[in-house]
Amino acid sequence: MNFKTLEKRVWPGILLKMYFKTHYVDLPPVTEIKEDGGFETINSTPHNYYLVDNYQKRQDLIKQLLQLKELCFDTETTTLDVIQAQIVGMSFSWKKSEAYYVPLPSDQTEAQQIADEFRIVFEKRG
Repeated sequence: MNFKTLEKRVWPGILLKMYFKTHYVDLPPVTEIKEDGGFETINSTPHNYYLVDNYQKRQDLIKQLLQLKELCFDTETTTLDVIQAQIVGMSFSWKKSEAYYVPLPSDQTEAQQIADEFRIVFEKRG
């Protein structure tokens, strides 16, 4: 499951530019400043992170995701180079300080099967 996309192979830069022009949103700052002028860190911020590491947990997460109007999604990869990157996990969030991480195996066939379980979540938003 390499990120060898059409954007890089066929239409360099065009799809990426179109995506950011149509999906840009004004995001709040990532770091919150405390009253004493310091910054919040992962150690000083209450949070709940869940590891979704088996079939049943994935199905439960998918059921939750299908109920949402909005969510945040991110992929974790071996590198930032989209041509060379191997996907190693997916993360989802819809509440402040709460996220779900779905690790993917190194076997690309197995990884694709797990990623395909989430297809319905993205097709619903299409």
